Amino acid sequence: MRIGVYARGLSERVGGVKEYIRCMCQALIEELKNKDELFIIHNNPQKLFQLRKKNIHEILLKGSNKFLIDFLKAPPSINKLNLDVCWFPKNVIPFGIKAKKMVTVHDLAYFMPKYNAYRVLDTLYM
Repeated sequence: MRIGVYARGLSERVGGVKEYIRCMCQALIEELKNKDELFIIHNNPQKLFQLRKKNIHEILLKGSNKFLIDFLKAPPSINKLNLDVCWFPKNVIPFGIKAKKMVTVHDLAYFMPKYNAYRVLDTLYM
């Protein structure tokens, strides 16, 4: 199976979601079977994982604007990998992804205007 993790959240400076993504990717790396391939797709210019297996790949998407990365760069890059499934661990699935998709939503306050929890642009993005 060809498995993707769209881990753009790893480029953030700090945060619980960043740590969650890092730990989950590390767990996937450790548990991955030899017959499967794992692709970790992110925009952090550093190599984030010690990849000791040939079936694990880090894919760098250059850029820092989350809108441009998520909706313009990610879909064609992910589709080129011919993944069976791609996991989006930070709330958003870009349009146009051909693989089966999974998403983790960490906060629903974006969808509850009465709380006014986030900036308007962040809410529109979500």
